[in-house]
Amino acid sequence: MPFHNHRGEEEMFFIVKRGSTLRYGNETRRIRAGDFVCCPTGGPETPTRCQRFGRRTRVCLREYHAAAEICEYPTPRGGASVVGCGT
Repeated sequence: MPFHNHRGEEEMFFIVKRGSTLRYGNETRRIRAGDFVCCPTGGPETPTRCQRFGRRTRVCLREYHAAAEICEYPTPRGGASVVGCGT
């Protein structure tokens, strides 16, 4: 999952098996089986990335689907790719 943030949708993860590393804003944390993670909406200060998912890692992902959503993918030079969607 690339580094990104959501303006209209929260993301929630339940780690079913194995684990990964979660980067949220400026923090990096190890997440393991049994962990429940909620990433609230926000702007550039709240980007999220789960990295190093192994082939055997199992995750249940739940997103609240808002009527309108903006998802930003920051670029290394400080810009952002913006994806908008809605119903």
